[in-house]
Amino acid sequence: MRCLSLAGAALVIATLGSIASPAEAQRGGTTAAQRTTAAQRAANAAAQRAKEDETWCWDAGEQYTPQQQIAGCNGLLKSRNLAAEDRPYVIAMLGYTHHELRQYDEALEKFSEKIRLQPEAADGYGWRADVYLDQGDDELAIADYTKAVALEPDAADAPAWFQNRGQARARLGDLKGAMQDYQYSLAKGGPEATLLLSRGDVYVDQRKYKDAIEDYSAAIELAPDDPHTWNSRCWARGAQGRNLDDALEDCEKALSLDRNSSYAHDSRGLVHLKQRKWEEALDDYQAARTLDPSAASAYFGHAIALQRVDRGDEAAAEFKKALELDPKIEEKYAAWGVKRR
Repeated sequence: MRCLSLAGAALVIATLGSIASPAEAQRGGTTAAQRTTAAQRAANAAAQRAKEDETWCWDAGEQYTPQQQIAGCNGLLKSRNLAAEDRPYVIAMLGYTHHELRQYDEALEKFSEKIRLQPEAADGYGWRADVYLDQGDDELAIADYTKAVALEPDAADAPAWFQNRGQARARLGDLKGAMQDYQYSLAKGGPEATLLLSRGDVYVDQRKYKDAIEDYSAAIELAPDDPHTWNSRCWARGAQGRNLDDALEDCEKALSLDRNSSYAHDSRGLVHLKQRKWEEALDDYQAARTLDPSAASAYFGHAIALQRVDRGDEAAAEFKKALELDPKIEEKYAAWGVKRR
């Protein structure tokens, strides 16, 4: 049996309310006032439900759960009163909520439907690209961000599209393209902490540590309570091998903001290696790999420190684990000035 919309259900209830049953007919039937009251209650219930759906779906204040938001948007899509121009954005809200829940397939389905309904609107491509980026599908992300900026290069979201496309390009090894995108993002949206962090990361990959440290310092000014900004500068200073005491202070600040940051423990481990403080490095890398068992850097750094204290057999197992997690980790450590014996 096909389900009726709430408005349709109210109409049916109202209609049925005007017809007396055989039993009611024998008793004289219901009064007109009773029938009117029943119909009104049904209509009020349908209107309240529609209002609730709209409130849940367009939950800009995030007062409701994602499940309520999905239910509200689905309710609106079933409504006969939903304006045609609003339908693509209700679908997009569903995609956004599924993305928040990391339900990537569902999110991609909704954003693709939004794009089908509005192929010349840039926002749908940008939102779908965000899902691809989080999934690690960098080539698909780049294609959608490129479409978005081509359609609306001056959109409010354009700085974010350029920045995110830069991240995808950097992950694919296109450092030149990434840097160009970060420059576009800065030109259109001005300095922003995550953007400066991303550009600083490219400078580190290019071994331009001075430039990286400048970007990370600017990011700290913009977001002093973000542990990532302090950790990034600690890492760059450690990789550069200069101002190691300052690097250590940066890592301590990052850890004061987040004691469970595997990245900050890993960075401090690198600084301790550069300072030849082997036992401290062992402790840092042990903490880092405990917090993140998939961190190749933590295993490799731990192995280096084990070698330095003449625990070669243990180091061999750690090197093997690190290379299984990241076959290029030894090259990366060599670039940071740390080599195995």
